[in-house]
Amino acid sequence: MLSINEILVYFFRNGKSESGKEILSLLKLFPNIKLIPVSERTAELSAGYRYGLGIPTIDSLILTTFIYERCDKVISTDKHFLKANEQNIIEVEYLSS
Repeated sequence: MLSINEILVYFFRNGKSESGKEILSLLKLFPNIKLIPVSERTAELSAGYRYGLGIPTIDSLILTTFIYERCDKVISTDKHFLKANEQNIIEVEYLSS
């Protein structure tokens, strides 16, 4: 799972905002990619993970979405998710970048 915010920020940072929007449009075409809006309940639950694990807001929203959508495993280069693994919240496979 990727967050739309993180995808677009990468392209904005590199002065290619239109390319980021094009990539996002292409991702929507893949049948195995699901865009999940942040609900009020997701925001509420993520606050607990943000505080309890001491992770950034965006990562707590992503983590909550993983859990809410019943993902079995997270594969990420983001070390913040390792805290969720250590607490047995969700299985995380960390890929060093």
